[in-house]
Amino acid sequence: LRPCAHSARPPAPARVGLQRFRQEQASPRVRRAAPAAGTEQSALRGSPTMVSNTSTPRAASSPESEGDYFRKKNWKHKDVKQRHGLHGYDPLDRAFQQIREEKKQRSTFFSSPRSPSAKEHAKRATDLLKEHVETMKGLDLAFRYTFRGAKLGFSIVVARYGEEGREHVQIEATQPHCDLYTPQRPLKELENMRDKIMPTDELIAINGEYIPDVSAKTFPQILKKIQKAGRPLTATFVLGERREEAHSEQEEGRGMLREDLRLIDVSAYVKEAQSHRAIAADGLRQTRKAVEARRPIDECRTYVNAAEQGALKSAPPAQACAKLQIDARSAKAERLIGTAQLKTAQAAQDARTDADEAARLLRAYELRRNAEDGETFAVDQLSSPGAIAGVCFRDDVEGDAILGDLRTPLAGYKPDAAWCCGSWVLVKADGLDAYRGALSKRTTASVRVPDGASGGSVLETYLPDGTPVNVILPRGARPGQQLDAPISYPRDLSLDVAISRSSAYEVRATEQGRTRRERGTLNKPLVIQRGAQQMTKTFALSKDRADISATNGQQTRWAPGSNDTLVVTSTFPRLTPLQVELTFERRSVPVAEDDEDPFAKYLPAKVDAHAFLRQLNSVVATAGLKYRNQRANIPRDEEDAWNIYIMTEHCDAKFEWLCGQWACVATEGLAEYNRALGLKLPDEATPMALGIAVSGDRFYELHVRSGGEYFIERGEFGKPTVINAAGGVTFDKRCDVSASGKTMAVGTPGAQVVSIKRLSPTDSDLLVTTSYPELTDAVVCRVFTLKHKWSERNGVGAGHANAETGSAYRLDGPGPRPQTGDDDFFGLDYTCGALGMREGCYAGCVG
Repeated sequence: LRPCAHSARPPAPARVGLQRFRQEQASPRVRRAAPAAGTEQSALRGSPTMVSNTSTPRAASSPESEGDYFRKKNWKHKDVKQRHGLHGYDPLDRAFQQIREEKKQRSTFFSSPRSPSAKEHAKRATDLLKEHVETMKGLDLAFRYTFRGAKLGFSIVVARYGEEGREHVQIEATQPHCDLYTPQRPLKELENMRDKIMPTDELIAINGEYIPDVSAKTFPQILKKIQKAGRPLTATFVLGERREEAHSEQEEGRGMLREDLRLIDVSAYVKEAQSHRAIAADGLRQTRKAVEARRPIDECRTYVNAAEQGALKSAPPAQACAKLQIDARSAKAERLIGTAQLKTAQAAQDARTDADEAARLLRAYELRRNAEDGETFAVDQLSSPGAIAGVCFRDDVEGDAILGDLRTPLAGYKPDAAWCCGSWVLVKADGLDAYRGALSKRTTASVRVPDGASGGSVLETYLPDGTPVNVILPRGARPGQQLDAPISYPRDLSLDVAISRSSAYEVRATEQGRTRRERGTLNKPLVIQRGAQQMTKTFALSKDRADISATNGQQTRWAPGSNDTLVVTSTFPRLTPLQVELTFERRSVPVAEDDEDPFAKYLPAKVDAHAFLRQLNSVVATAGLKYRNQRANIPRDEEDAWNIYIMTEHCDAKFEWLCGQWACVATEGLAEYNRALGLKLPDEATPMALGIAVSGDRFYELHVRSGGEYFIERGEFGKPTVINAAGGVTFDKRCDVSASGKTMAVGTPGAQVVSIKRLSPTDSDLLVTTSYPELTDAVVCRVFTLKHKWSERNGVGAGHANAETGSAYRLDGPGPRPQTGDDDFFGLDYTCGALGMREGCYAGCVG
């Protein structure tokens, strides 16, 4: 049954125990019937969802009781049982119609004070329901039953007959586990089953308490009453008018539903996936056994291929099973299909794991066997695009760079190497596929065509030895096919080359997002070893070419090409007459304008000016170094590794103008600057010496000596040094450079900033300006002139126990004697010189 069209929106579904109670909402259906008892009204035959037409009479002014009405009309048992379907509204409907009319009148402004109250209405409605139950009991059309189990086993809705009929709680459906359920039977037998409930029966009382006020609005309260009633629960039912037909329709619908929910046979998917998983497991077992027995490589590869085939064939049934639709109406179907999907997916995953493990075992076995075969060992080194270019062989041990893993390559300093240093990108590879195919003796790779791929598609896959390759699907390839496709080796390669004055080189090869690095010394053999096999590789350089020669292996030549390109030619004369020619273009780096502000990207920045000014407690601080609470940040165990010479040796070319030892020769504006900021500092500048070293394009080191104090600051461009001041205030101290490399800034963005530039494009002197734009327009200008350049000659560890680590340095040229504090530019005493402390000069300076 459904509520009429003008009723309120039904509440959300609720449950009593595990039973669902809901109120449906649908459009009413109208059927006409002959009028009864001389009035024109709906006959409401057939379905109890029938409603009356617009000619249904209104409520009588004084409705008579049901018993009197039935006797007056001389109704028989059938007339009473099907009273709405045969005769329209019954006396109980009319009585409730009158109560509703009185309630409406009482709610108006002109209602009479004698109108019944809501409590009186409820009592009258309850009395009417009691009389109705007694009348129906007398006709064997009502009964009571006590439920003791947790589950009631039926669902209810709010229903009524016609547009103005009495709203009541009606049984919507019964479940097989209900105490009062009856299975499908012939209608004649169902007519005599008056101690069972069926759809259209009315639930009229709960534990003897009648339900007079039923509507969409009160339905949630009715549900709560049932939920809180507990067990046992005694319910009173009045038999519905077409209960037998409704029950038959319910059972027929369930039969059709069960027919719709016939279970799919998923055992075939599970069986197929698990059988292929068993093949993969057997392939792994055979591979492990063959490897342990040191069987031939080809035999081991057969077992690996069997494991791979098992893994590939276990995937389709798992994918097909995963696409099966699960009908939520059937818990059993959901459970069976879900279990099958889990089993097939697990089988496919296990098969793939076994195949990958078999391939790994084969690869490790090949490496061990190749170590016993010099020719195979030499070819095996050329498994990457970088190796074809002569660098980063497979078994080349990656050493850590002195300066860490920089974001950009180190700039070359050796004059003869300028043509090959920098960043290069591969733009052309002539003969690459044929050359690598001739060396590996493999021109095709086995691949399964994925969904959506077709002839001409390029797929990435791996050879059994782990080498990544691309394959081009042939014409006519269809998804799901397993075929051998031609190999196309990847061409995604870039080189970063750096060669220093001391002939140390570093080359980084980036291949498909993976970066490898080779480091060594020019003309010094680099040893590559695996097991018992060993080869040496030598990088030799001249003004117009570089030769990379591997013993009994690949021979590579680098040469400058036209339009500032790098041409790399590789051959393997022992194995093939073919060669490969790689052409690289120099990667362009955008350069910003000369007047770029290195600190612009950190603005705006908020700084407590009052607290910050307390940091400027010395002339050195007004030069951007040694704030009041700043401490040296060079740990003693890292001092040797950060020797100035080593840093400058690898300096990016665009920062060469900065590096060296500088002496302050002129200062202007210091007094005005101090007065503007209220600083109580000397107005006359004291002698100041400055040392600057840059590593690559990322790290810096600053030395300053003034007034007998020596201070070292070190860090990474752009990364802040946090200074903890009094009162819990913190400041960020930064050092950064412009993209052009022509401006360096030191200080705190939003507070004091020190800018370092060349005095002019043709003058090597430094112009150092100090400003605090947020507080004053005053500026301090200092000019520093170059006194000494850091140099390799007479520089690292001369005559010192730590000579190999480069822990001490001296100035170049015949210049001053470093044995006295007066002559040493940085005021270093004898114990900190080349013949002094074993911890190196930094230990004495910082301590």
